Amino acid sequence: MSLQAIQTPTDYRETSAIEDAYIFYFLFFASGALFTLIAFDGFSGQSVTDETSSSTFLQLLRFGLYLSLIPFLWYKASEVYFTLQSNFLIVILISYCLVSVLWSSVPDETLKGAIGFAACNLAAVYFGMRYSTEGILKICAYVMITTIVLSIIFVFTIPSFGIMTMVHEGAWRGAFNHKNGLGNASALTFVLLLYLYHIQPQHRIWILCGIVLSLICVIGSQSSTGLVVCVTIFTGYMLWPTLRARGFDTYFVVLTASLVLLVGTPIFLSMLPLIFEALGPLTSCPG
Repeated sequence: MSLQAIQTPTDYRETSAIEDAYIFYFLFFASGALFTLIAFDGFSGQSVTDETSSSTFLQLLRFGLYLSLIPFLWYKASEVYFTLQSNFLIVILISYCLVSVLWSSVPDETLKGAIGFAACNLAAVYFGMRYSTEGILKICAYVMITTIVLSIIFVFTIPSFGIMTMVHEGAWRGAFNHKNGLGNASALTFVLLLYLYHIQPQHRIWILCGIVLSLICVIGSQSSTGLVVCVTIFTGYMLWPTLRARGFDTYFVVLTASLVLLVGTPIFLSMLPLIFEALGPLTSCPG
């Protein structure tokens, strides 16, 4: 084995294309993008509420997702068993959720929630067991940039889906059920792509395009939280090499950044209405 092979971390632990496709689909579903809007057949109100989340189509999508997890767990049953054995707290939590059906006042709803909780935890165990840290971050980045591209398509081609009305009129929600969903997804995409930009110099042009799209969606969603996260992460990303080179202690940097955030965030948030007003043409779409 060459020195380069030893020093270069592997992205995947010999996973198959089927595994990659399933994990991608599972994470995409978990992101909340697209499926909610499809389930409500053109729902274009303020947001999708918990009361309306029992759509038959959405329930079928969830059931199919959970059911299709079984072959993967069966295929790697011994690895899953040893992983759970070394992380027994997960087994305890899953068992407690399932047993809680016995004393629940609404057993049907509790059972649905318990099955979902168990499936998500087992999927996470499988995901962490089969993928390296590099692989996990990369596939998460691919999933999130897909949601961002879909959101931009929704905004400009189906504005009745992609743009909110009523209280948050004009704010983008893209392929999500609310503007905050798009804002959170855009901020997460921004963080993941900054990481890829650092470790994949050969793809920096495409990654930079993704970063720009995520920032456009943050601004379009009018999400103050998402914007603060992006500004904070980008500032830390740019300053960290200089601070390390000058020997600044990590704890000192974190403490200073925390103090700046505590003082600066309220000021920044108070200025957001003026910022969004100035960027008005970017946060609305005709039609």
